[in-house]
Amino acid sequence: MPSLRCLQTFTAAAALFAILGACGLAPAVSAPRPIARPRPPRAEVTIRSLTGTWVAVRETPDGAETLTLSMVQSGDALAGTLIVQGRALASDPAQPAHLDAAGQFVLGLGHAHEIVVRGRPDAMGDRISTSISGLSALPVVVTFARQ
Repeated sequence: MPSLRCLQTFTAAAALFAILGACGLAPAVSAPRPIARPRPPRAEVTIRSLTGTWVAVRETPDGAETLTLSMVQSGDALAGTLIVQGRALASDPAQPAHLDAAGQFVLGLGHAHEIVVRGRPDAMGDRISTSISGLSALPVVVTFARQ
């Protein structure tokens, strides 16, 4: 008879666990605790708006040449017009340049982006160091100052 009592207890326990399982109670699972690691500090970059008129002067064999870059910034989108040798080259509004986290941009100007301005503003936001492709055989490096 003792083995019969043992079987009855075992059957009752199995039935109880089946009922509890059917009620939606999940068995207790021990999961490893997540380890919270602090993030390394990152430098926050704040870029002053580039909207406005920017002027640069470059030396050519024929003398000094003035480049005027007018830009409009909306969020991280940037559109502009470059005036060089009396010729105005505008960016395509459907394909604006975009500023990255460091403030760098690549602005295509003219039909089929014949002139490409790659630039980055300085920390104060008063100057933009640029490399302009398409003005001559080699890229032209100039610094634009805010007007």
